[in-house]
Amino acid sequence: MVGKPVSVAFAAPPPPPPQKHSFFNPALAIGVEMFGREHQPLLDQFVLQGLSMDDLSSKVDVDTYDLDSYQEILLWAQSQGVRVIGVNAPEAMLHLVLEVGLDALPNDLKDVLPELDLANPEHRQRFDRLVGHMTSSFAPVDPTAKERMYQCQVLWEEYMAESVNMYLRSPGAAEHLVCLTGLHHIIDRVGVPDRVQRRAKTRPFTVVPLSVDWTVHGTPVIDHPLDRQFSDWIWLTPPELEASPADWV
Repeated sequence: MVGKPVSVAFAAPPPPPPQKHSFFNPALAIGVEMFGREHQPLLDQFVLQGLSMDDLSSKVDVDTYDLDSYQEILLWAQSQGVRVIGVNAPEAMLHLVLEVGLDALPNDLKDVLPELDLANPEHRQRFDRLVGHMTSSFAPVDPTAKERMYQCQVLWEEYMAESVNMYLRSPGAAEHLVCLTGLHHIIDRVGVPDRVQRRAKTRPFTVVPLSVDWTVHGTPVIDHPLDRQFSDWIWLTPPELEASPADWV
């Protein structure tokens, strides 16, 4: 006996509403350069009370960063009750140092600056190489302006290191903190890692992603392995992904 044709459709269920938590995950926290200390109450509300990504985006001013790029990490942290820690320096402070330099800052601002190490030769040499590479097609950078740029870079990294140390020393800090920062803040362990180590007396573990070409046999094209001083782990990735994130599932 033949019955009537049956129409069948498959659809994924709607995503569950954000889960609310009464306390933070004690095993892990995530520090994010994109957010500053001033965003901490909002970030805690996002994780504990299930604030939506749209609400978070509308309430934080992070125009120099792409919040969408962090969406999967943030939503995962929210689902697991993992506290998100804002570590970045205030942009207005950095812009002021870039404009006038450390010596010309008002005294009340100087009083709240973190401890600054401006005498690390390895860090300065890497900064000079990076600036030279970035400005090679333009007129040479004025030495005074370049010095202010370096002061700004050091302040930026010292502030983030201080934020990390403040969290590690805070009551109820998670057992582990994973901190997401820009590549040039951690290469060769100078930038943020050494400044965290100076404060916290513990050696951070670093992971640096590097984009390289790959052979048809699935091996990376590199001249020689980089040593551990460059990074504890080096994550080699292809120059671009052939599939969209939706195709990874």
